[in-house]
Amino acid sequence: MTGLVWLLLLSCTLLFGCAGAETKTAKLASAQGSSTVADLTGNWSGTIGRSGSDSVIYYELQQQGAKVMGSVRVPAWGGSAWLEGTVTGDTFTYTTGRDCCAELTIKGDTMAGLGTTRLPIEIKRVK
Repeated sequence: MTGLVWLLLLSCTLLFGCAGAETKTAKLASAQGSSTVADLTGNWSGTIGRSGSDSVIYYELQQQGAKVMGSVRVPAWGGSAWLEGTVTGDTFTYTTGRDCCAELTIKGDTMAGLGTTRLPIEIKRVK
């Protein structure tokens, strides 16, 4: 009888111990899934500035995890600049070597926000 009790205790311990581990794993996977990062890789174009005095702006972005690198170009302003930034939630924030930066809100294949010049930026993914 004592052997049977020990066998039942051991079985219960193993059974509930494993079930607890699976629950923790499932909770961890669920938590990680809820913090997915928007993928901004690709080409984007749109405008910078206010209506009537806006200019075309282009982005070429590459992304690894939350880190974004690439270039931004405004032909009317001449040249392009390298950018580095991050995606946090639905926000893309970047800086360039020209003391410029922007904070854009991501909504699917569009982004909008303000640059350091307080000029509005609105862009769409080029497909």
